[in-house]
Order: sequence, then structure tokens, then C-alpha cells
Amino acid sequence: MLNTKDALLKGLQQDHLKGKALLEQFQQLREANKDDYVAFEAVFVELRQLLHQEAALLSSLASKAQQSLDSCLQQGPGPTERAIFRGLTRQQVDEYVSHRECCDLVEKDLQLKGRLVNELSYSSTADEIARSAVIWDSSSTWNAAIAAHLRAHPEDRGRPSEDLPDPMLFDADLTEEGWEQAFSAAGPLFVYGASKPDLIVSSPFTRTLITLQCALKAMEGEWDLPPPVVVQPDLRERLTASCDIGRPLHELKKALHLANPQILLALEASACHFSNPECWWADMAQEGSSGPPLTEELVRRQGGVRVEQRETMQATVERMWRFLEWLGGREEEWVVLICHGDIIHIMTDEHFGNCQHDTYEYAELCRTVKYKRGQFAEADEAVRGS
Repeated sequence: MLNTKDALLKGLQQDHLKGKALLEQFQQLREANKDDYVAFEAVFVELRQLLHQEAALLSSLASKAQQSLDSCLQQGPGPTERAIFRGLTRQQVDEYVSHRECCDLVEKDLQLKGRLVNELSYSSTADEIARSAVIWDSSSTWNAAIAAHLRAHPEDRGRPSEDLPDPMLFDADLTEEGWEQAFSAAGPLFVYGASKPDLIVSSPFTRTLITLQCALKAMEGEWDLPPPVVVQPDLRERLTASCDIGRPLHELKKALHLANPQILLALEASACHFSNPECWWADMAQEGSSGPPLTEELVRRQGGVRVEQRETMQATVERMWRFLEWLGGREEEWVVLICHGDIIHIMTDEHFGNCQHDTYEYAELCRTVKYKRGQFAEADEAVRGS
């Protein structure tokens, strides 16, 4: 395998040189202010050929990595608790890591060429394009536990879910129904506009990442290249209960059901968005607080998330404005957001069912969140004036 990897590395280095030469050629044409579309098209076509070749190679390597991983973990414990390297022999670990390193090499080269293709593809009016988003949510074990409580205690119907007894399901997983919902919804969702999304943005919770994994699996073979993925902690659910306590970034990367190579790569590449990788779910909720970090251990010890520890709606609205500002700085036109109920309501003023999805203009989302920011500002002003 080492010989294979060395040969692959050498080939990728040669491709890097070729890609740089193509970029220099393009930049020279641009500096000369030549609208030489024939020359631009020639560069574009050559880069696309490289992308297609290496996408096929990446798919093959990723498949081998997954096969080696699956064969190692058939006798392990349950899928939620088991970690990737638990109980593996050194040889098995080396085989998996070697496949993953090859995937990383190809992925980095694809990212380079993808940037070149984007530079050639986007017009100077890209910022004026109306962006849209598709938003969805999937059924989790926490949803199921709350539903069971309400069946047993109908007198609690109508109460906010965070005021009900907390089932203590941290970073809640998807139920079997949630897995089925995610697979069945992926097809209709990803054929909007008869083309693949330009970008997928996911919350870092396990339930949204598994939803993303199901969507990518359902669409295998439909795209030459899967769309780029960003994991954005600002898209996380409002923190009110145990299900909104996440896992540190390094634990997410080790979770067995997140062994999809593209998701692992996205988590790695998205690390720059995590100001606090060990407690990313609570940095906004505890802003200005002098208390200890809101970890699973602390919440278990105190029997739930206390009222004063919950993320306020105002703080969540400000977080979503920050997220939309980040999204507005992107060039993609069609963006899929995989997120949560409270977040969807803040951005759309609508209440979605599990795995429901719809399309919205970017400007529409901004108007809704901006209006809510204004409401909080007026309330603050009224309090100060009283």
C-alpha cells in the first residue's frame, strides 16, 4: 500500500504543477483584459477532465477505506457507542489509515482544481445572484422520548418541551424512523432545479450529520462529484435540553456512523469555524457567564439544563444573523441547510415537521431574522426607558 501511496503522491504533484500552469495562463489572459473565451474554455475543459479522473480515483479509494473499516468492525458493540479504532489490530488500523491518507491526498488536489474551476465559472456579477436555501430536520431519539412522555401524560400537552422531564439523551441520535425519513427525503430534495446543490451546510450534531450521510448515500451515482460540505456550529439547535449538548469535535470525527470520508473531511476542513472545539454547543449560550462549561457531566449531575443556562431566544437570533452574514459572503447560489426546528422557525417563521423541507430566497431569510432582531432591540430600548 505504501508503494501505491507513493505513486499516487507523485502523480498528484505532477497534476499540481499542471494546475498551477493553467492558473497562470488564465491570470495572464485576465491581466491583459482579453475576452478570449476560446482560451478560457480550453483551460476550463482541461481542468474539468482532471477533476473527473481524480473524482473516480477518490471514489475508489473511499470505497476501499470503508470496506476495510466495515470488515474490521462487524463484531463490535452497538453502533452509537462504538469508536472507529476500538478493538482493531495494528495491521487493521494501518490499512484503514493508509486508505484514508490516499483519500486526503486526492481530496486536497480536487479542492485546488475545484477552486480553479470556480474562478473560471463564476461571472463578475456572482454577488448579485439570488441565493436560495433548502432546510430540513430529522426525527431523533429525543423527539421519540418526548412523544412517549406526552402519550403517558396527556396533561403535559401544550407545555414547551424544555419544561418537560429531560430524558437525558445527549447529542441525540436518529431513530430508525429518522434514518428512513432521511433516505426517503433525499431524492426529492436534491433534484430541485434539476441540478445538484452548490453547497451543503450542516449543523455539527450527530442527528444532522447522519441526515447528511443518508442524503449523500441516497444520491450516490447521481453526481460526477458530490457537492462541497461545510459543518457550521452557528447552525446548531438552540440549547435548551440534553439533546442540545453536543460532542467535542475530536469525538465527532471518531464516531462510527460518521465514517463517511466526505463528512470526515468536511469536519476537518470546517475546524476553523469552531471557536471552541471542545464545547461548541454552549459558547453562545454561556456568553458572559462565569459558570463552568455546560458539559454532559455537569448536566447529568444537576439533573438537566437549568433555566438560566438555556440559550435565550435573543442570543439565538443574533447567532442566526451572524450565520446569514457568513452565508451571504459565499458565492454559491443553491445551498442546502441541514439544521433544527428552532433554527428553522427563527429563519422562516414556520414550524416544520421532521424531515420536512422547502425552498427560500436568501433575502427572505434575512428579512425574517432582521425583523426579529429589531423586535428584541425595541424591547431592550423600552426596558432602558422605563
